[in-house]
Amino acid sequence: HFASVGQMPIPKELENLPKPIVGHVGDLLGVDVVLVHKLALDHPTVSFVFIGAVPDQSKLRLFPKNIYFFGRKPYCALPNYMGAMKCLCLLYNKDLPYNDYRNPIKLLEYLATGKPVVSTAISEARNVSDCIYVAESAEEYSIMISLALSENDPKREQARRRVAEQRSWHHIAQYAGMQILRKEGM
Repeated sequence: HFASVGQMPIPKELENLPKPIVGHVGDLLGVDVVLVHKLALDHPTVSFVFIGAVPDQSKLRLFPKNIYFFGRKPYCALPNYMGAMKCLCLLYNKDLPYNDYRNPIKLLEYLATGKPVVSTAISEARNVSDCIYVAESAEEYSIMISLALSENDPKREQARRRVAEQRSWHHIAQYAGMQILRKEGM
């Protein structure tokens, strides 16, 4: 589904946004809003786009003008939105202990696009740090955004897609089936 990014039209509401676009797809629950605010200030020429539910909309007007919230979108439309994004972000707040134990499906969806991914240093991101950018601090995250936006490496794109494929349910089921057959001596 997400490997089809780039093959579909860009949604109209994103067409006229200043480029490049950095995106987050998913509800904002658990997102480090202080980090988001800092990144927007550090990168004033970048559009930060958020697709997903916003728990507390009363604070939206406090964000810098280069942050855009578009709310929830149908699952089938997400690749269209992601196609407009130069890089994708996992912005989980490291101060919330449960965030380090997440196994976000979002990470696999991001990897399937092949696009550069920047993440806070949650455990699951560290597991794939050879093909994504993992930041330990807000300052490092800002630097990683710059690196991701300048990336133009087809090998890294292929590596991200390969990791997503290796962790797909189809691949896991195939591997499990082979293990069962091997134990049964077939």
